[in-house]
Amino acid sequence: GRDLPDREVLELAEWIHQRTRLVEKGERPVQWRRLKQILADFGCKVTDGSSSRLNVERLIEETGLFGRKRKRTLRTQVKFTDNGRQAHIHTVKKIRVDLWLDDLHGVDSASFYGRGGPAPLGFIVKYRKTLKRLARL
Repeated sequence: GRDLPDREVLELAEWIHQRTRLVEKGERPVQWRRLKQILADFGCKVTDGSSSRLNVERLIEETGLFGRKRKRTLRTQVKFTDNGRQAHIHTVKKIRVDLWLDDLHGVDSASFYGRGGPAPLGFIVKYRKTLKRLARL
């Protein structure tokens, strides 16, 4: 009867709650060797720049007007020491922001550092506030 929509919403909320986790924010120090592997896992190309710098590129596909897809290359350049040393936290943050591997673009820290499973689908990123409210029911 009348409570069917309420039960459906509660079922949906429970389903979302069981299949989601809290967004993890924040950077942590990481060895350059590991950082390069993480970037490669996200399809980034890392090349040596001039005088202890690394160039990092990431090809993305954007949906433009009228649903048209277009490819775009995001680029950044950062200071590099050697593979065995730690990348500074601000360097990791710069890479993530410049290459859209940050929370704003659906890649939270757990996903980036490899502890949270794959990054969420675009739908989840777009409607995450609404989905979070539903999960609280």
